[in-house]
Amino acid sequence: MQYLTILIQFIFIVLESYAQEDCPNQLRLLCHEQTTCGGCIQAHVCCHWCYENSNTSLDFRCDFLDALKTCAPYVQFNKQSAMTIIEDLDFKEIADDQDVVSAVQIRPQKFNLVLRKNDPINITFTYKAAKNYPLELYFLGDLSHSMKPHLETLKNLGDSLSNSLNSLTRHYKLAFGSFLDKPGMPFIWTDSEKLENPCKTEDNAVCEQTYLFKHSLSFTNNTDEFFSHLNNSKVSANVDDMDGALEAIFQILVCNGQFGWSDYARKIILLSTDSLLHTEGDGFLVGAVKVNRKEICLVDQEGDHTDPLKYDYPSLGQIKSLLRKHKTNLIVAVTPNKKIAYDRMERDILEQEAFVGVLEENSKNILNLVRKGFYDFIRQVKFSANISHAPELDIKFFGNCENGDSFNETSGCQNVLEDQPINFIMQITLKENTDKREEIIFIREQNINENLEVNLEYVTGPCECQNYKAVNPMQCNEPNGKQDCHSCLCSPGWTGPTCSEECNDNIEMCRKDNERVCSGQGDCICGKCQCSNGVVGPFCEFTCPMLGNEICSGHGTCVEGVCFCEKGYVKDDCSCQDSTDKCRLTPESAICNGKGVCECNACQCEEGFSGSYCQTDKLYNTYCTYYDNYLRAYYEKDNFTVNDNLVLNETNDEFSKGSDVCSVIYYINRTRCTREYYYSKVDNKVQLIISNKEYCLVTIGAMSTVLGIAVFVLTILVGLILLLVRKYQIHRAELAEFKKFHADQIALKNSSSVKSNPIYRSPVSEFYNPMAK
Repeated sequence: MQYLTILIQFIFIVLESYAQEDCPNQLRLLCHEQTTCGGCIQAHVCCHWCYENSNTSLDFRCDFLDALKTCAPYVQFNKQSAMTIIEDLDFKEIADDQDVVSAVQIRPQKFNLVLRKNDPINITFTYKAAKNYPLELYFLGDLSHSMKPHLETLKNLGDSLSNSLNSLTRHYKLAFGSFLDKPGMPFIWTDSEKLENPCKTEDNAVCEQTYLFKHSLSFTNNTDEFFSHLNNSKVSANVDDMDGALEAIFQILVCNGQFGWSDYARKIILLSTDSLLHTEGDGFLVGAVKVNRKEICLVDQEGDHTDPLKYDYPSLGQIKSLLRKHKTNLIVAVTPNKKIAYDRMERDILEQEAFVGVLEENSKNILNLVRKGFYDFIRQVKFSANISHAPELDIKFFGNCENGDSFNETSGCQNVLEDQPINFIMQITLKENTDKREEIIFIREQNINENLEVNLEYVTGPCECQNYKAVNPMQCNEPNGKQDCHSCLCSPGWTGPTCSEECNDNIEMCRKDNERVCSGQGDCICGKCQCSNGVVGPFCEFTCPMLGNEICSGHGTCVEGVCFCEKGYVKDDCSCQDSTDKCRLTPESAICNGKGVCECNACQCEEGFSGSYCQTDKLYNTYCTYYDNYLRAYYEKDNFTVNDNLVLNETNDEFSKGSDVCSVIYYINRTRCTREYYYSKVDNKVQLIISNKEYCLVTIGAMSTVLGIAVFVLTILVGLILLLVRKYQIHRAELAEFKKFHADQIALKNSSSVKSNPIYRSPVSEFYNPMAK
């Protein structure tokens, strides 16, 4: 008992110090209004409940701690929203494929959260894709006769496949299977000759009987074994230009353990085809009308599909669901004439799960498509939380995909690079009170088998009051009420000591001084006002400052129409952050670069200046100039000194033009180069995100300049001479033409045939001035 008393005294000291700072005396009124322990705990974190029946020295059972000292140790202490990191293992690379279980790509890994209603809590976590994460690639081949040239190319890949996969990860496994179509009319010819040899009309070729799906090789890291099965594969044929690839994919996914898929690996199915897809409903044509809703594996130990004519083809929706469930991606390598259909499938349905590429003649680029598809998936990260069992929760994700100083509302990023950390924030809010006291939820990433565990404790009431001892504990009439320390907490519509009486709506109890019921801003239920959002008071007589749909902007408590703001927020509606953190790039920087004022943690710039920190005028960016000099020294290796407050990172991503994007010019061996970059603040350090696209132009030396000028002058002189020569030639030609014309006119004038013509008039007119001498 002595230890318990000491512990309670310590709790009192800690909570009283909190109350002095964050519990304004005006909030006592809110506590005093509460008549039950659950209501007291929910009202405000500053309110605590005394559950000692015999204590008559208290005016109010719900009050601040300083008023409840005489009630110790019978106090139900309140709890504020809080977050505690329970497990935070460092990122861990993968040494070998057996070590993948211990790989760490997300940290921290476990949190404890205390949640109060409408008081959101943010947890920050980081994702970093590990190098050499295991890859399991299932090669699903279309073995129809038209794909025979492609099959021959694949058989000759040999070391090229191993080298290509080694460049993606050192730990990979391969599996192989093939598909055609359902072996029944109208998808195949059923006469005896073509049933035995479907390729009989194809230049008398010989091939295997048509089958729907055949699994040939479970996952192995032995590439020789893979090529052995590939080389033993034979083509077949069917009638139409649509095949059963979806059923093959379905079986590959539902026969997970049988084919050797592991729990920890990046999983990819590579579909190579020149055909379209049969989908849900097409199976009716062959009598396959059942739907495989139970996801039954229909592949036997020999790898053959056991019942191809029983079940219909799966839908694309089923395939999407299975791909997500088994954290598997699909690469489709398709011939150009069919790509439009698969592009539509990717765009409309399998946007996150599929990558579609053009299969060139004879599959020459198949390895390149595998590489592109692999990096398309590895560059994506997407988190989700399954809270279908907890409708009282609301979860939002925010990602710092650009590694800048701002987070956008998104659960995923598309620009992830191996070994580059990406930060996320998950905001979790308790929307409604709940009878549950605790919960566990998991945050999962779509492609890897790692998750975050979040243990939730709800501060909602009713109270347990574990130290409360009553000789005759109250027996509440469930489900109309629940035990709440020494009393019953009644459900709406019920009243009385044990919640056994249906309450009558006495509206007179909801009037203040004969005014309107609940001031016209609420409903009278069981003689108590239930106020509309934004209205408080026993008679709904006070209207609270609102921002959107949130009272006091979600950062304060409203008492009698007045907001009492949380720490770090000011103004009447608690909408203004009382900080200058976002108004300076570094702690040493001037607020708003000395060109503006910081209001609500945002810069209001003087006229002519702009940017997050008022760093830019029409022609000049203060920070670009400073960091240009740093990067110029870095690339030119000229008097470069490391700045511990600067972090440099290169990226392949395109930059969106903005006030924080700069361009640095530097010279390397007389070569003029340019790179773009942008700056952002991360943990009180400046991060420079630099484009790895370098644009360079060889400069001209002094001798080269002189030679260039001489060549230019000589070119001009030669041009002038050629122009003069041409001018002289034209002049001589014109003079000769004139002389010829003049001679022809004289000859025409003296011609006798012309003179004998009475209507002839000479084209030459001569005029004589009679005054001329």
